[in-house]
Amino acid sequence: MFFNLKGYCQIVILFTHVLIISSAHSLSFRILKRLIHFFQKIEYHGLMHSSRGFTLVELIVVIGIIGVLATLGIGSYSNVQRSSRDAKRVSDAHDVKVALTAYYADYGTYPNPGGTWRGECDHPWGTPNLAANNVIPGLVPAYMDSFPSDPLMDKANRVPCYLYMSNGTDYAFLIHGMSRTETNYAKQTNLIDPTRDGGSNACNNDGTSWWSWKISSPGAKCW
Repeated sequence: MFFNLKGYCQIVILFTHVLIISSAHSLSFRILKRLIHFFQKIEYHGLMHSSRGFTLVELIVVIGIIGVLATLGIGSYSNVQRSSRDAKRVSDAHDVKVALTAYYADYGTYPNPGGTWRGECDHPWGTPNLAANNVIPGLVPAYMDSFPSDPLMDKANRVPCYLYMSNGTDYAFLIHGMSRTETNYAKQTNLIDPTRDGGSNACNNDGTSWWSWKISSPGAKCW
């Protein structure tokens, strides 16, 4: 039994181009480029100009290659999504820090909602279930257009969630309860929360079981 070789090779080439566009890993990119070159050579040389079709064995090989490419594509897409979520979290933390710094410059104090953790999630550590713009009183709209939320926030299960606490003199802002499979903790060493890294010292990064990122003033490093 014979099948059309040209059609299948063109499908593989097209699919590989799509994966290259979505690939965030340099090794995957090089592999995919080599695959495109390989199938383009097939198209250019005798097989594409032969009247012979595609045998069942050759078809199985092509289907196997497509399967490998699909696996690479799923992995690449997942990595792109994770990187995108992490980038939003880093950007959100930066925006909150800038807004708090501006607030402090104007008032000589940080927004002080009473020294308990505040957030949108249904957490048991202070003031839960707040509207986003009320998490840090006084920031919206004077210093931020709107208060951000974690891209994967699950209010009922309390993760992941942005939390804020301040006594007026110091503040801490947490990106709390992120899934280890959904976040590249170690990539953002400046955001690792020493209090929630699984280590024995709440003020130093001495653990590897991270579940939170944090920005804070110096006095709130160990909160």
